Amino acid sequence: VASADRQKAQQGLGPAEWAQQTIVDVIAWLVINGLCKDAKKHQLLCQQEVRNIWRRSATEYLEAAPPNVMPWLETATSKLALGQLRNRIDFAISNAVPGS
Repeated sequence: VASADRQKAQQGLGPAEWAQQTIVDVIAWLVINGLCKDAKKHQLLCQQEVRNIWRRSATEYLEAAPPNVMPWLETATSKLALGQLRNRIDFAISNAVPGS
């Protein structure tokens, strides 16, 4: 609907005005697209920072291991700390056609 209204408004423009309006539209699109990408980057950065806080705490806990490590590794806290530092890889393969 907005595209149809825009086309109607542009029909009354001369070639120079139409070119100028097109340039303004492109610049506006680029600015909006850049802002959206920056927002996504900021969100990813915040997620990484939170993950790093949890990993730092787990690393500090594991570095403070007692001399007798084996029973200590069986505790729930040690298992949780090891779980935070483990990088899991997803090997799942989709059986769907790409793009559908």
